[in-house]
Amino acid sequence: SERGLVIRPGLIVGPNDPTDRFTYWPVRVARGGDVFAPEKPDVPVQIVDVRDLSDFTIQLIEEKASGIYNATGPDYELTLGAMLEACKQVSGSDAHIQWASVDFMKQNKVEEWSDMPVWVPDNEENQGFSRVDVSKAIKAGLKFRALSDTVRDTLAWANTRPTDHEWRAGLKPEREQELLKLLNA
Repeated sequence: SERGLVIRPGLIVGPNDPTDRFTYWPVRVARGGDVFAPEKPDVPVQIVDVRDLSDFTIQLIEEKASGIYNATGPDYELTLGAMLEACKQVSGSDAHIQWASVDFMKQNKVEEWSDMPVWVPDNEENQGFSRVDVSKAIKAGLKFRALSDTVRDTLAWANTRPTDHEWRAGLKPEREQELLKLLNA
């Protein structure tokens, strides 16, 4: 009988990520000042460091494991507020987070996931999106490095890129300024 192994990662983050879907936040927060952020601090988010995911994947292959594993993290409920706070602490930034309501973002065509990486609205439609049960993977050996390590290493890597790097996710600085003006009007 064939035994399959299926690993279902969530948002994969860390150094060398070409998508910028997580990288935007450590870099943006490190820049400091007023930072436009989505919804509210207690929105749940799930991410997995690529290095933790690859360690887990290799371990399962070596063990000839089979089954389906949800492999995202961390092993506690992470919130967007806590994630941004970790970015602040690691970078020593003076960032001041300005939270914008879902309605404000809809009115101003700010897109989840692309303009505001990592985030999806915490509503019925997305229920469970950032609350995936990963207990089976943890029991099988999925381990998580500290969020501060992921932020630090991502920031260090991002700072090696050319200054004219074309960002693939997040708000362009001019657009963010425009939104902050509207938000504080």
